[in-house]
Amino acid sequence: GIGLSGAKLVDVMADNQGTHTYIFSSEIYAVVLDLKEKKGLTFKHFRLAFENGDLYNNNKDKKSKKGSFPIFLNYTFTGTPADAEEFIKNQVAGGTASRIAWGVIPESGREIPNLDLPSEAELEKIRDLIDEWRALYCLQTIDGEDKAKPETIIDLDYVKDALEVWVNEQYDLSERENNPARASKRARMGTMAFHFAIPIAMVYGNPSAKEHAKRKAVVELVIYIANLC
Repeated sequence: GIGLSGAKLVDVMADNQGTHTYIFSSEIYAVVLDLKEKKGLTFKHFRLAFENGDLYNNNKDKKSKKGSFPIFLNYTFTGTPADAEEFIKNQVAGGTASRIAWGVIPESGREIPNLDLPSEAELEKIRDLIDEWRALYCLQTIDGEDKAKPETIIDLDYVKDALEVWVNEQYDLSERENNPARASKRARMGTMAFHFAIPIAMVYGNPSAKEHAKRKAVVELVIYIANLC
């Protein structure tokens, strides 16, 4: 949840053993109100989270955690366009806006679409897979206590190579358009797309070098996201 005090945020980052935290709010205006109170999360935290920057804490409270702790934090906020505008107001120059992947949910036409969920058996397979990934890459529960797993290196060089081509193309395009903003933001958008590549590659089974079709699908989706950003 978003109602997190500054002291509690430090405790969470200090105790989470390097695993990521995730915040969700279906009302972005509630985030706006929380940020205005200036008691917990700030735009500084959102910016630092983009590159897992360090959160530093040192105070007189003997019980509080002290030191530097990386902010491993992801978030999703949804709301109306007006509320989203209010959230990001005055945050363009500071760089917060360009660290967020913005998406638009299209308006429905005359027919409101149905959400057709998979069968219960298929959902159970998905849950089992998530549990498997959690035990491999995040946390393993031993005697009721969560222990963080060592960091795992996943081969995404093929995505990196494709994004390097994309980044260079953006520079050429900025020259043709006389658009310096495209050139200055291309690396950040490429970084955001690479962040997306991690779960996308896992959805495709973390394909090996022999699985050309799957790797091609991963790259195409990542480049689509880079262009969208």
